[in-house]
Amino acid sequence: MNDGTLDVLEILLSMAIKIPACSWLLRFDERRLARSQPALFQRTWPPATRLSAIVLFQEVGIWIYFWRTRRWSADGFGLGIFWALAYLVATSLPLVAIDALLRDG
Repeated sequence: MNDGTLDVLEILLSMAIKIPACSWLLRFDERRLARSQPALFQRTWPPATRLSAIVLFQEVGIWIYFWRTRRWSADGFGLGIFWALAYLVATSLPLVAIDALLRDG
């Protein structure tokens, strides 16, 4: 497989893994906030904004989401960094494995 085709495949696989994972994480937190902290739930993004953040900003969008929903607090900042890093590691591992399997040498 030539490098150009492999690069396109990697981009498509990355999007297929990262977008659903980010969407799941933010929706999971929204459901949790709706049940336990309705005042913070009111600070979540509308669906169109959430989708834009997921597709365009990914890790940075996760960090800002948690920071914003926790009223720009230090706890929200730290929680956002934690989840952004966890997301980065969790979505990178399968992509690195796929790259190792498909690349020559």
